[in-house]
Amino acid sequence: TKNALSVSNVGAAKLIPESDLTPDSLFQEVNEIMSSESIQKEMSEKSKKIGVPDAADRLIKILTDLVNK
Repeated sequence: TKNALSVSNVGAAKLIPESDLTPDSLFQEVNEIMSSESIQKEMSEKSKKIGVPDAADRLIKILTDLVNK
C-alpha cells in the first residue's frame, strides 16, 4: 500500500481504497484513463519523474560489489 500511495500521491497512478473497490469502480477508473490521452500523458510524465530507469542495473552493481568484497 505504501508503494501504491507514493505513486498515487504524485499523480502517476490512481488508488482505489479496498473498501471502495468494486468491479464497477475499477471499470470506471480504468475507462477514464483509457479514454483520455491527456490523463495518460500526464500520468506517464509524472511516473517518469519518480522512476529510476536503471534501477535493476544499479542493484546488480551494488550486489556484485558486495559479493566481491
